Amino acid sequence: MQDEGKWPTEVETKPKWDDISDKKVYWKGYFIDYELVFILDDSNTPVYQITLKSFQKGLQIWEMSQEQRLEKARYYKTCGNDLLTKHKKLDAAFLSYSKAIKYLITMGLDKHIPADIQPECVQLRSQVYSNLAACHLQTEHYDAVISNCKDALKFNPRNIKALYRKAKAEVALKQYAEAADTLDAAADIEPDN
Repeated sequence: MQDEGKWPTEVETKPKWDDISDKKVYWKGYFIDYELVFILDDSNTPVYQITLKSFQKGLQIWEMSQEQRLEKARYYKTCGNDLLTKHKKLDAAFLSYSKAIKYLITMGLDKHIPADIQPECVQLRSQVYSNLAACHLQTEHYDAVISNCKDALKFNPRNIKALYRKAKAEVALKQYAEAADTLDAAADIEPDN
């Protein structure tokens, strides 16, 4: 058995400079470029050394093009999906989806969105609202589930996940007639599901 506080043998045999990697992040409106180095000091104590390489202010949301806003929305939706499904971090996923919606909302009405990205933008809005509903469903905030599903269905009336989540919330709230109507709409879209 290892002594308490002592690293296992395989760590002790690693070289002094173990892991060097360049990192680039966007944090609170700033682009940060840094180098992260993992070091084992003379007593084999792990130490992280961070060297800041650059720090520059990023674009504010109102300075971004529609394409840049869409890219940010895609990024935050993907992060939310990973946080929710892979890491089971419900609160962090909710915040990530909320950020995605923020970028999509600031794109304005459909008439202001370039035609080449409009279909993706509409689809993404529907998916993100549906994902927000999934977060609310896990916390049993059923009114919020229904509200987010209605928003999702405004952008894509055939969003089967939004219909399913809305029906689940309606059943939980004992709104059985509404749930039956919602499930009928889902069955019309995917009769074999």
